[in-house]
Amino acid sequence: MSLELIKKKMRAGEFYHRTHIYDKLYEINSKFRLKLTPIDVEFSILNGELVEILDNDERGRRYVIEGYATEDTLLETVCRIEDEVVIITVYLPDF
Repeated sequence: MSLELIKKKMRAGEFYHRTHIYDKLYEINSKFRLKLTPIDVEFSILNGELVEILDNDERGRRYVIEGYATEDTLLETVCRIEDEVVIITVYLPDF
């Protein structure tokens, strides 16, 4: 249910990025010479699979979603469901 709700809210435009993802994208792009953007992160969520639910945060449950960006780069994204989907961070799963 949670992944479906995340995707539904994102398709409706009910989401936002924490500023941390911009730092992470810059770090990933610099290190691996990629050109990933927030749109790649959104694409990977909308086409991804739920791989983990994290309940150890006092701010609420977090969801780890693994999916491919538009550049065929596998990403893992951490998000939370509030009134909107909050995209917290993104990383390459093997690094």
